[in-house]
Amino acid sequence: WQQTQFFVGDVNVTMPNGGTPFFFPTLLFWNRADVAAALMPVDRNAPGLAIAMDPMRPGSSWVRVIEGSGSGGGLVGKPSTNIAPPIETLRNASHAGLFVSGPLSPRVGLAAAVDWSGSSQFERNAAAQPDGQAASVFSNLVFRQNDRNELRLVGWVQRTQSPLLEATLTGASIADQTTFGHLQATWEHQGSARLQPSVRVFAAYSDAEGSRDHQLPAAFAAERLLVGPVPTLVDSGDQTSRQWTAGVRWASAPRERGHMLQAGADVTGATTRSGPGYSGSITELVDGKAARMWQYSSSGVEPHRHATFANAFVGDRIGFGAGRSADLSVAYDGAFGSADGATTGISWNSVLPRLSLRWKQGADSHFTWLAAYRRAADRLTLDTLAVGDPAAPTAAVVAPSTVPGRLPAIVMRVGPGTGGDPNFSAIDPSLARPTTDEVAVGIEAQLTKNVRGRITAVGKEVRHLYDLADIGAPLSSYSLFTVTDGRPAADGGDVQLPVYNRLPATFAADRYLLTTRAGDDTAKGAALVLNSEANLKRLTLMFNATASITDGPGESRGFRVDENNLGALGEASIDPNAATDARGRLFYDRAFTLKLSGVYRFGGGVTLGVIARYQDGQPFSRLTLVPGSTTTQQPNQGIELIRAYEAGDARFMYTGTLDVRLQKQMTFGATALDLFVDAYNLPNMGNEVEERIVTGPGFRDITAIQPPVSVHIGARIHF
Repeated sequence: WQQTQFFVGDVNVTMPNGGTPFFFPTLLFWNRADVAAALMPVDRNAPGLAIAMDPMRPGSSWVRVIEGSGSGGGLVGKPSTNIAPPIETLRNASHAGLFVSGPLSPRVGLAAAVDWSGSSQFERNAAAQPDGQAASVFSNLVFRQNDRNELRLVGWVQRTQSPLLEATLTGASIADQTTFGHLQATWEHQGSARLQPSVRVFAAYSDAEGSRDHQLPAAFAAERLLVGPVPTLVDSGDQTSRQWTAGVRWASAPRERGHMLQAGADVTGATTRSGPGYSGSITELVDGKAARMWQYSSSGVEPHRHATFANAFVGDRIGFGAGRSADLSVAYDGAFGSADGATTGISWNSVLPRLSLRWKQGADSHFTWLAAYRRAADRLTLDTLAVGDPAAPTAAVVAPSTVPGRLPAIVMRVGPGTGGDPNFSAIDPSLARPTTDEVAVGIEAQLTKNVRGRITAVGKEVRHLYDLADIGAPLSSYSLFTVTDGRPAADGGDVQLPVYNRLPATFAADRYLLTTRAGDDTAKGAALVLNSEANLKRLTLMFNATASITDGPGESRGFRVDENNLGALGEASIDPNAATDARGRLFYDRAFTLKLSGVYRFGGGVTLGVIARYQDGQPFSRLTLVPGSTTTQQPNQGIELIRAYEAGDARFMYTGTLDVRLQKQMTFGATALDLFVDAYNLPNMGNEVEERIVTGPGFRDITAIQPPVSVHIGARIHF
């Protein structure tokens, strides 16, 4: 998820730490969102997911839209079962917005939106989260000099507040607040057919100022199974992120036959500055038992990290006639980053080829074949540069003594900061860049003018995965014993699991190196994707389905996105107990998904929209607790969790939803009024979304179910 890339036009608007954009995407301002997981163009280097947002353009006449909606109280249903609490339950929600679009002069047009959204909800532990809010102003100013030259200025200012989920689960009420600002300018010249090329020149600046209404308590307890590894909790929340981009795109005139050349280049600078790190003690609970205490200390210095990205590409699209073409392109992608005061940084230079072929079977054929290959490279996220940063957090990890009368001991020291010793934590100067090779083949079918579909098979392989390794405490720093994972005969019977026991002579000898994984540095995935659409007079239908499988190393024990996934600085190369059966199916591998969407337009201005969704359950691994009910020996480093079988080898129950919108439009001269009712999870399904994953009598007991049905009522005025 940290490699998801967001684009507005030609500009990458992903935050420097990765995975989120420089805005919260409220709906009024955006014309469409294009989501791609494969077959991306050469100027979008995203190894996983690319989300491109297209802002609304000014209309030729003035349009004004006011809308509002709300939910809460009796509009939120009760759970359909009391076997477990809902993972979240809506308390209330409200939304209000104004959108205007039209010409300011014959050559200048404006599209703008003012939007406010707010909501609050209960967590599974019945704790009320702080309110979530987003107040936004968006604008798109377009100046057309003539039919071929246009200047676009897109900008926004936004203030958001979101609850810190991990704090809510520990009993604290903390909210993160962020103010976003963005300004983007694009000048475009559209060439005439077969004569002049098209050119775009663009520049952008983004800023995000983050703060937290309360800091984490000086001492608190956190359940490892719910909130994940302790190091993910200690971000201060006070952070400033800035990013600027400048670039150019050039393309020759399109033609059905012959060469169509394209080229481009851009450069981006990104920085983050955080508040001083957390100081305090966090008691790590494992299945409710105190396992370790993490004692964090702060250097008092604000971490400052920065990176420069340089990209360039050339390509040629060769046309062979209607529906037949080949694309050949190659891109250079460079990333260079470091933290202030660090002895080493990261410098990556990558050459990324792309080839694709579209071939229509015949001039009158309904079918077009496609095949493609591309290489993508991971974007450098600035949180990776925390390793070796002298201002980054450090902690001493204390475990209770297993020997009567002996005091608790500092069993290990952790980073990612250096704690004043550059040999304690560092980045390998030869750290390889993770790259993804992707192959796709498929067929498109245009059965009639209004019925079309596509089936695509995609395979990906990620190489050179990196990890944070504890080189000061290698495997020889542990002794070994086994525990029994009791299983019924039908499941293979009892299995002996290895447990690595830290030797006291190696306590606190830890040293860390961010380096390429040794011997297990690849991940693979494959998917079959079906997309189809039919427009049948009053009815529009869309059907989508996927079948997928992945195989890769989970970075940490657990089923959360930042555990059973790639790309995080996890524990797999720090604690050998986290490396047992670490390879398997990853967080986002849902095996099978189905979605049926439809809109039916009745007479009298009445429309009905429906989305029915199915997806297989989230993959997980059973974890055996050491010591548990059947073991007596406790590792010197405290209670441990051991995967009882390979990562993601089991699944929670499938989930499904049915979401419905019923809308009635009434017109009064030039004014139109829409009244609408939205129902989410209309059947009030209470399928599980989470189970108890620890070996024992309660294994696979349901611990959380889907949120109950909620109804939202709203109105929209067009004038």
